[in-house]
Amino acid sequence: MLDPRLSSTRPSAAHQPLLPFGPRGEAEPCPKSVNRLLRGTGQRVMACWTANDLGTNEALAIHSVLALAGAMSDLALEVVLGLVCSHIASVCDSTSQSTMRMLAEMSRFASFASYSGIATLDEIDPLLAGDFIDQAVQDRSDRWVAPSTSTRYTRRTAIRTLYGSARQLGLHAPDPTIDMKLPPKVSSGCRPLADDEEALGRVWAKRTSLDTRRPAAWALGQATATNSEMGAAVVGDVDLGTGRVWLHGNENKRDLRFGQLTAWGVVQLAARIEEVGSDPTTPLLTAATASRNATQASTNSLIHETLVVAGLCGEPGIKPASLPAWAGKSVFDATGRIEDVARCLGVRSLDAAAAHIGWSW
Repeated sequence: MLDPRLSSTRPSAAHQPLLPFGPRGEAEPCPKSVNRLLRGTGQRVMACWTANDLGTNEALAIHSVLALAGAMSDLALEVVLGLVCSHIASVCDSTSQSTMRMLAEMSRFASFASYSGIATLDEIDPLLAGDFIDQAVQDRSDRWVAPSTSTRYTRRTAIRTLYGSARQLGLHAPDPTIDMKLPPKVSSGCRPLADDEEALGRVWAKRTSLDTRRPAAWALGQATATNSEMGAAVVGDVDLGTGRVWLHGNENKRDLRFGQLTAWGVVQLAARIEEVGSDPTTPLLTAATASRNATQASTNSLIHETLVVAGLCGEPGIKPASLPAWAGKSVFDATGRIEDVARCLGVRSLDAAAAHIGWSW
């Protein structure tokens, strides 16, 4: 299998065609040629992903063979890995550190399984998944030590992303981590999503190409919008050119402010506006006639549903508010200033800002 850590050569701009048969599929491939095609596609995706060179034409060619995968069984691990990578590339920012780390962990898991004699996704059992999650790591003194709780969560998230994305592509296999519990990251309360958890939520927010409402809600949450602010957001609040959205605050806890959209969020809100229309007074997520309580309940359920299907809702401390808290934590990680977090979240005290991101000072 192609390990993304081993690739040091950027793919040539003159890509070789992915399809070994007619460009419009005139020749019907036999099962063996399909298997070879998918294997080659998986390796090409990994190479392009590693070099951040998955262009539009390459992606279109890749997606032209995804339909073939759904009709096949017992696909090799490297084939599934490559197809999953192409799917994640279409819904996540392929240049983000968290996405790249998730991809690397997925590749390590597939390598770990292959070295254990596993050939296909459905052969992996909870024992092997647990062995990978608990696999020792080297510290700065090159000593082998037990992995941190954070590393174990990241590995489990990578496995869940692999299986969840495979299911979305029609490649069904039971997730070996479905009943796997890990020590809590925090004892109680609400905590920010970790980067890998946010990336997993992003994947599951956009479950189909036609759904624009759930990914739009996730995009607003990335910009620190609370449930009430999501419900109040209208088309005219979004500035796609600057990547900002106006957040209306609320009477007691949040001030009026601009929220910064992610690059992924800009794409999702553009798709949402295309669906609901360009009238600046049109609500982004809710019906115009909905009551305030119904609006807030509706937007809360959008984030909650995504957390549920992503397998995150049962984790200690994870709630819909964990998404805007992730945005605040990202600001703090970038600047180291709790004042910037308070301004980003629209909260009115530094203590409140620290509490939102789980920082003791």
